[in-house]
Amino acid sequence: MNKTVTIVLNGVLFHIEEEAYNKLKEYLDSIKQYYASHNGDSEEILKDIESSIAEKFSAKLKTAKQVVSMADVEALIKVMGTVEDFAALEDDNIGETKESKKTESEGPNKLSRRLYRNPDDKIIAGVASGIASYFNIDPVIVRLLFVASVFAGGTGIIIYLVMWVIVPMAETSTQKLEMQGKPVTLKKIEQASRKLAEGGKKGIAATKKKLPAILSFFDSLFRWIGKFFRKVGPILASSLGVILVFSFALTLLSMLFAWGVLFSSIDSHQVFYGYPFKEMIGATTYYLGVSAVMVIAIIPVVFLLLASIAFMRRKNVFSSVITSILFVVWMVAVIVAGAVSVEAVPRIQNIVEDIQERIDSTRTFEAEGFTAIDAEGNYNMELVKGDNYSVEAKGFDLYLEDLTLEQNDSTIILRTKDSDRDNCYFCEEPKIDITIMLPTLEKIQGNELYRYNIVGFDNELLNVEGIDQYFDSSWKRRRFVTVTEERIVQLDDPALERSLREELNQAERAGSGEQFVNEISVIWEQFPKSD
Repeated sequence: MNKTVTIVLNGVLFHIEEEAYNKLKEYLDSIKQYYASHNGDSEEILKDIESSIAEKFSAKLKTAKQVVSMADVEALIKVMGTVEDFAALEDDNIGETKESKKTESEGPNKLSRRLYRNPDDKIIAGVASGIASYFNIDPVIVRLLFVASVFAGGTGIIIYLVMWVIVPMAETSTQKLEMQGKPVTLKKIEQASRKLAEGGKKGIAATKKKLPAILSFFDSLFRWIGKFFRKVGPILASSLGVILVFSFALTLLSMLFAWGVLFSSIDSHQVFYGYPFKEMIGATTYYLGVSAVMVIAIIPVVFLLLASIAFMRRKNVFSSVITSILFVVWMVAVIVAGAVSVEAVPRIQNIVEDIQERIDSTRTFEAEGFTAIDAEGNYNMELVKGDNYSVEAKGFDLYLEDLTLEQNDSTIILRTKDSDRDNCYFCEEPKIDITIMLPTLEKIQGNELYRYNIVGFDNELLNVEGIDQYFDSSWKRRRFVTVTEERIVQLDDPALERSLREELNQAERAGSGEQFVNEISVIWEQFPKSD
């Protein structure tokens, strides 16, 4: 059993074994004594060293380990080095040589770099210079890549904004050393602190002198742009953040509403050709599948909403706990959706095969002695000249049930009854093929018709009302006018008259409409011209 002591390092509370505390205190006292002779910057150096120690202890402590041990302190001292080591190194090497730098960065103890935003060389948020430090390249190159991405779909802007939110700023000397992949030792912390105390402007100016002329120009340009955005950026960022938060919040509410609608639609016949989901895949499978799919879609929206809030507040709202929970829930939803698909797809496939058979259903209507047709609906209609009378409709059986036929003297009236199936969520547009045979055709009337195919009645009186176009047996489009073989008897709509005039004039002006002119002009010449 070891006695523990409570200490505070860099504002962070730690529990440490008493023996380890004495060792750590002795180590810190030696550092303070060594830097006591450093005028001006000793306090900043000591603060950075203490901050580095606090970060290293925080990284070691977990749920199962909450007390700093003697082994932790000894490992810390071994990594950071003692004052005696530092003093001996200064006596042997006054200033680093190129060879020592190479050994440090490429030797067996080489440290991996950590990604931070660089505050010492930032234009807007230090993202580009942070990436440049991570990959050890010139920041201007990264900035040029971000600018180029604006003209390639703008993905670079989104990446920049996301990294601005989720990548931390390198605020301490320790973080800046980690950003450059340098070891966090007493020597390096002192060098970083001295460099920071001298000010970043000299470093930036020195860097600009080393740049080629073209890169120096872009560097100056980016810095001017950065100054501008630092002034107006907070206002623009807040405004854009509000818009993004509102948009993603509205999207999230819409998706939650859709979730509720899908849950309440399990017994609806308006979903898929009259099949309720309960009959298709079962209630449990349906609820699990809908929930999984909605969670898969919603979690990215939640992530974007949180990112928008962080962007608006200019403060990171993400934590490892929130991110982990969202990721785990999303992965569980993906697994559930996959399992549901394995069970549901075969059932749905059987239903689709059944629907394909029912789509080819036929219904016959009784009608005699009619010469006119009044039809309203989404039909493919073929009118065939014959000796007998017949009306036959083909299509999906549920849609055929809604089709009605009435006869008023010599006119048959075709209509589709109003039905819940008109609002079917996952159905194709209900088209019905109707074939009508009759000896004499005098008039066609209707609207919202998909297509007429008229066979055998081209040279007889044909009175057409309320229809924009039809196709003859050769599927050649004709205007709906009432015609005989020799002359135009009636033009049912003034708008069609104007359209016919315009088409004739356009064909003549184009010089390529000779066939159109030949077909129309015979009728047109005998039509009484209006002023």
